[in-house]
Amino acid sequence: MTDAKLEGWMEYEKYPASMRERIRQFAKHSVSCYKVTGGQIWHPFDREDLFEVLLSMERFLIDSNSPASIRDATRATNRDKAFIIGYTFIDEQDNLENTLLGHDNCNNNLFGFGYIEEDCDWPLGECVMIHRLDEHQRFALNMWSLRLESRPRQKRLKDDPEFIEREKDRTAKNRQFKVHITHKILSVTDLVEPEDNDRKKLELIEIIRSKSAQCFKNYHEAAEIASLCYSALLLEPDEVGKKTRKEFHDKDGNPKRNCFGDTHLIQNALWLNSRIISKDAAVVRMAEYLNLRDVTVKQVV
Repeated sequence: MTDAKLEGWMEYEKYPASMRERIRQFAKHSVSCYKVTGGQIWHPFDREDLFEVLLSMERFLIDSNSPASIRDATRATNRDKAFIIGYTFIDEQDNLENTLLGHDNCNNNLFGFGYIEEDCDWPLGECVMIHRLDEHQRFALNMWSLRLESRPRQKRLKDDPEFIEREKDRTAKNRQFKVHITHKILSVTDLVEPEDNDRKKLELIEIIRSKSAQCFKNYHEAAEIASLCYSALLLEPDEVGKKTRKEFHDKDGNPKRNCFGDTHLIQNALWLNSRIISKDAAVVRMAEYLNLRDVTVKQVV
């Protein structure tokens, strides 16, 4: 939307003068929305096709265990590389305000990536969103809500009823996903030492490698393949597998809160056809299952 069209639109909608400067700044924030299969969804504040921007750059999705990698985006040598903060990074950081607004984007190469569910109150419906972590994004955020969301999780579990309910819902969804993995994918009730672990793992890896290349710009297919990767990980006999199984049965049989963060990370990387920055051996192993040239893991750029 050009400046003239924006002014005309605000005049037509009769926005008060007190709101217009905020809207002008919000309109400068670069955000693009896409169908889960990759087609761009136009919205009035479209400024650029950010997916095409990303495809023109070498892409790195940042794991939550590698926050220092965000500083690497400021290096002159990394100007042509895209550093992307996805669901896993945002979800596993306590200070959401710092996660979204606390970074130097001097090279204009820091991006956010997220998914909006079909049943959310969002006018564009189910979609994938990409945005620049630019100086104008704070005008797209409710700062009061953001600061509430940025309080330490342990404190919020004591005095924030809405957050407590969300965490209960998250626990229920984790349990549901656990049942999906054990009953639908693995068809087992006990993961301790099934005799045919190795055979099942190899079968899963064969399926993963036959379908992984189809996940680019296919959000739901990427979710399924990432689920298969995690399932194969549960069957590994080494320390990576033992740690994964321990988190899968963390407390009262429930998965650990962030148990499936690596699965989301792999899913996002598949949709974006992106490399990953991570120090996690489980992420490295799942990327190896994929056997894709571009979806690989590095500790640093």
